[in-house]
Amino acid sequence: MNRKKYYEKERLKSVHLAILIVMSASLFGVGVYAPIMDWEMWELPFLFLGTMAAWTLHVRQRMTEEQRLWIYTVIVWAIIIYHGVHPSSVFDITPIVILEFALFAQTDDKRIIRIGLGLYVFCVLWQAYLVFVTKEVQLEFNALYLSRIALHLFAAGFSYWLAERIIIKRRTDLSSDELEIRELERSQKRTEDFLANVSHELRTPINAVTGVGSIMMQQAKDAEKKERAEQVFRAGRRLSEQITDMLDYTEIDSGKLSLSEEEYMISSVLNDVVTDLELYDREELPDVLLDVRADLPVKLFGDVRFVKKILRQVTENAIKFTRKGGVLVSLYADKRDYGINLNIDVQDTGIGMRAAELERIRTTSYQADADRARRTGGLGLGFPILNGLVYRMGGFCSISSVPGEGTRVHISIPQQVADPGRCMQIRQPEKILVAFYQDPLKFPVPAVRDFYTQMIFHIISDFRLTMKRVTTQEDLRQMMETQSFSHLFTADEEYSRDPAFYDVLCDRTHVIVVAKNSFRPSPGSRVTVLWKPLYAFPLVDLLNAESAEEARRVLQKEAPVSFAGLRALVVDDESMNLMVAQRMFGAYGMEVTCCSGGEEAVRKAFTERFDVIFMDHMMPGMNGVEATSRIRVMEKEKNVRNIIIALTANAVSGAKEMYLSEGFDAFIAKPVERQELERVLQRVLEDAKSGGRG
Repeated sequence: MNRKKYYEKERLKSVHLAILIVMSASLFGVGVYAPIMDWEMWELPFLFLGTMAAWTLHVRQRMTEEQRLWIYTVIVWAIIIYHGVHPSSVFDITPIVILEFALFAQTDDKRIIRIGLGLYVFCVLWQAYLVFVTKEVQLEFNALYLSRIALHLFAAGFSYWLAERIIIKRRTDLSSDELEIRELERSQKRTEDFLANVSHELRTPINAVTGVGSIMMQQAKDAEKKERAEQVFRAGRRLSEQITDMLDYTEIDSGKLSLSEEEYMISSVLNDVVTDLELYDREELPDVLLDVRADLPVKLFGDVRFVKKILRQVTENAIKFTRKGGVLVSLYADKRDYGINLNIDVQDTGIGMRAAELERIRTTSYQADADRARRTGGLGLGFPILNGLVYRMGGFCSISSVPGEGTRVHISIPQQVADPGRCMQIRQPEKILVAFYQDPLKFPVPAVRDFYTQMIFHIISDFRLTMKRVTTQEDLRQMMETQSFSHLFTADEEYSRDPAFYDVLCDRTHVIVVAKNSFRPSPGSRVTVLWKPLYAFPLVDLLNAESAEEARRVLQKEAPVSFAGLRALVVDDESMNLMVAQRMFGAYGMEVTCCSGGEEAVRKAFTERFDVIFMDHMMPGMNGVEATSRIRVMEKEKNVRNIIIALTANAVSGAKEMYLSEGFDAFIAKPVERQELERVLQRVLEDAKSGGRG
């Protein structure tokens, strides 16, 4: 509807400009004609000033469009009357009036046309007065003159009738269009409500699938059972992501996508993306490197959900279409007055795309090799969603590709800076001397060697470290005999050629092996294993470690987050979701109480004390929003305040803002991601302790 109003406004601007041009041409004609015909001249300065004033109003866009239009109308008809009342204009006035009828018909205002008809009748009567009363005009009333007069009157009348028909037709069309637009808006609202319901109904069982799969993965002792649980979990996550893609695509296509901006750490975003990559069979993964520049601000302000989705989608898409070689993901910042442009460059050595395919993916839901047997899945919405998200955030995306050689995607997103500190620091760079051994001949795709070189160069240059690089083991032996290094970096292939050599080196240097998940060092080895995918933050942690033992502790999985003793009330009408939530939250040490409806939740919140309430939204009877409102009223009477978190499958964009405005303290979408759950819960608990809520 906004677009239609815009086009209509632009059309009226063109009509106004046409009126001003005709007005100016008419004034020029009258100015030339008046001295020749010896007409009185005192009116011309006023007509000239009026025309100049009309142009000024148009250029400066002063007054409303309707007010300006009436001013233009008065001046135009004043010029016509000045011309039409003179005796020499008996047969001139009709063609001029016909022109004005045609012009003013474009304004869609019948009042102007009717006033014009009245003024034309006045001019005709005045000419008749000059002919029959004052005798200033001498006409010979023969058949020719009478037919000319009749033709003029008919032409003027028909022009008036046609102008009114044009206005009526356009108004009818506009009314019909407005009705159609309103119906489309109602249809779109029904679609949005339907999508919200679909999101809830589909995500609810998916939450159960992923939740049960996650619990089984943790509890399984048998490797085969654990693998099956992982497959169930992966299937649930994949289905959830495809539902999210459909919702995002629909919102992007309808222009309804809304942002939810907050502070976030780029390190947390990268950690989540790397954690998601663990769901892949890492033995089949190509080499994946995440190159992060150290001068990226530690905290940014923006829509972290979309930033994560963009980074995850472009990375996973590169992995899907790269059968051999590798993927390099680079993150860096360009400083701007408003903060930074967050740049994401993703290069792969995959199958690539032809020029026609590149053009198609920019505008359609298209899979680059949909006509071939593929090992990848998906709905083909990746790039349309990517473009839509980037555009909505005020950024841009460009793609270049060479068939058979790979693809490069560049994304730039404006972000505000919440904390300008560097996202990575090395405490004592002057004490670090790094040796790096990598056999360049081992790479079947030479570009991967360049990926490693670029990433290592950035780490060395960003932190001003000293590094010596060798390409053969013999050169490494000689270098290690003549110099003392604090760290030696190598890879699993190089280590496997002579494990004893590296195990001995551990006596005098910190040996770090970058390896795939299947790699196992020799028994009793003291090398530190840095698991792929390789990214910058663990590397910096290793360089900051005081000893190899400390480095190994740093690389170990962090101790599970604990919320021991936290009293939690979980509200959901689905028994399976309650079971999953009870086990998931119980694993954190929480004391979990469950209830299946809003009315019961209000009663329990009134009679018992909880540290946090996880509230579903769409429930029969009293829904989660109504229950939260009741609890908030009750809290004022008891002078307490509960932490209430919306734990819901309604994950359309803008949902978070809606829940916060309804009195919730936070929002977590189903299916629940453990990292997001832990972050949100830690934040709201810290806010509660510091008095940041209420």
